[in-house]
Amino acid sequence: MQACLICFWILKLTPFYNIRYPEKNMNLVYALALFTRVVNYTADKFSVKANFTKRVVDHLIHDFAYRDLSKEAIMAIAESLIGLD
Repeated sequence: MQACLICFWILKLTPFYNIRYPEKNMNLVYALALFTRVVNYTADKFSVKANFTKRVVDHLIHDFAYRDLSKEAIMAIAESLIGLD
């Protein structure tokens, strides 16, 4: 998934910055939005439902903010949320 690679680089390089609200992590917001939209889109293509619960999203926010995830780890998370074998 190329979107997972883009999420990885957004989280690594942190290219976005909000001058009005510097305490907000815009990179986290953009990466999470991209990730969830692509996972939902891919799940819809395969006629399955993505497993986004509140708990899963809370864990994703924590992982994207504080963990040093690899590209492969982000791809594995996406595949597990879609639930394809």
